[in-house]
Amino acid sequence: MIHMSSAQRKADHVRVTTQLDSQYHTPTGFETLRLKHQALPECSLEEIQTETTLFDKPMSMPLIISSMTGGYDKGQTINQDLCQLAEEHQLALGLGSQRSMLDKPGSSDLPDGFREIRKYAPTALLFGNIGATQVAQQADPSRLMHLVDALEADALIVHLNPLQELTQPEGDRDFRG
Repeated sequence: MIHMSSAQRKADHVRVTTQLDSQYHTPTGFETLRLKHQALPECSLEEIQTETTLFDKPMSMPLIISSMTGGYDKGQTINQDLCQLAEEHQLALGLGSQRSMLDKPGSSDLPDGFREIRKYAPTALLFGNIGATQVAQQADPSRLMHLVDALEADALIVHLNPLQELTQPEGDRDFRG
């Protein structure tokens, strides 16, 4: 198997989803749902409120643009665009994995994809992101807090993805903890 760097893998993920047929063709179950027509709904559209708050941040609706990418050069443009979208529409945004920041302790530089992110979403609810395996390996919780602080994020998403890790030659193999 060919091993690739984390940055190469992230670039490959974006390339596959933007240039190849990567749609999932197996049914999800949503196609079996039927919404019951309500001809007399007894409500006014003006009365429907989707606004909410999370971590004291206002949101236009409870929707998170979730954990897309980072850690490579073009990830910066993608994250900037998503930040601007989140800011404009008052949505939350989860950034891609910050694992590379844990892999280089002591480095004060943010990896490609994460630089000056808050500048593009000054008021949006912003989540950092790390894998559960990396959380389990951390003896020092302040290193995890550093991930949040470095991005000026509001919170940290911990993702669970053992199957994805197992399909990548350089992925994690130990999920204990």
